Amino acid sequence: MPISPVSLTLAGHAAGQQHAHPDKHDKHGRQQSPAAQAGGDADIRFNAHRQFLELFHHAVMDPLSCALDLPLLDKDPLAQLGQESGPAATAERIVRDFYRLYTLYRQQHPSQSPMQQRFIFLAVARQSLDCGFNEAHQMLETLGLLHQAYHELVSAKEQVAVSLIAFGQTSV
Repeated sequence: MPISPVSLTLAGHAAGQQHAHPDKHDKHGRQQSPAAQAGGDADIRFNAHRQFLELFHHAVMDPLSCALDLPLLDKDPLAQLGQESGPAATAERIVRDFYRLYTLYRQQHPSQSPMQQRFIFLAVARQSLDCGFNEAHQMLETLGLLHQAYHELVSAKEQVAVSLIAFGQTSV
């Protein structure tokens, strides 16, 4: 069951809109100098760079939820304050959410054997991981941030992939 790529998240879309159409006027309607305009672009790039792992997380989880007809996991914005944002922390959150969705999937499909449940879930989870990586990769490339964030994005994806392999090899 192939997963179609999800649309860009609102935050990613907004960052893309801001980057594509930077305001060249200050708050008083005067045109900014090229140096001030460049500073604004740097701020947009910095903010987008800080948020790309969260974009990756949502880009992985949303198609998984949709493909398996599971509810989207609630995201408490206050719970995200102070969270680590590195690749390892992001991978850990993705894997934790995979387990939460797997539990829901098992509850909603009691007629399937545990082996079937795991096989189907893992197949869709792997596709979602690839889809989320591709979406985040494309967004970073569009924003001109891929060179800064590529290694962190790949690291997060690899850590999640290793966890999925381990999950697939555990006994049912």
